Amino acid sequence: MARNELKEKERYKRIIGKNVRKYRELRKLTQEKLAEKAGISVSFCANIENGTKGTSVVVLKDLAAALEVSVDALLSDGEVSNRLSNLEVMCQNKPDEFVEKIERLVQSCVEIFND
Repeated sequence: MARNELKEKERYKRIIGKNVRKYRELRKLTQEKLAEKAGISVSFCANIENGTKGTSVVVLKDLAAALEVSVDALLSDGEVSNRLSNLEVMCQNKPDEFVEKIERLVQSCVEIFND
């Protein structure tokens, strides 16, 4: 593996770990509960959060589902488009009325903050 490729791999392990921890804490989940929901061991979950272990795409998808975020959000270093993907994931399988309320809420916020 080329040196730059290895650096990039290590960088993504840190990004994924930071994001898993951030979303886990936002959801008020313990590592134990997240590991259970994602179908992984607690030690593997801890290693992912610490950036010391990488993960397969399947586990990444399972973690995203358990955290109710998009896979993009776990790979993101903070881009706005990934935050919008998270809103989409949070609205999946919700009733139309719920999504419409979210749209109105976002529109109101945009109007307030644009003034």
